[in-house]
Amino acid sequence: MPDTEMPPATPTRESVRAELYALIEAQFPRVVAPLTDDFHFSEGGVASLEVMMLVFDVEETFDIALVDEGLDDFETLGELVTLVHLLVARKGGQA
Repeated sequence: MPDTEMPPATPTRESVRAELYALIEAQFPRVVAPLTDDFHFSEGGVASLEVMMLVFDVEETFDIALVDEGLDDFETLGELVTLVHLLVARKGGQA
């Protein structure tokens, strides 16, 4: 019998955003600024070392490599959402 299992669907940009928001809220509960695509990590009180720790968590969560792709240079949450969505889609063969 042929394998009829469907490949996993690539997450939408909105689902990537929601998962990133949850990671950030868990990792940085002290951040009081509303999380929007315009949220600047540096202006939100997140130190650069903390951002790198977040990058590692994001890479593990989504099974992607931001650092290896040279895509770990972002300033806003929206930029991070876009990068993660791009890499997840590329990994799924849809980018």
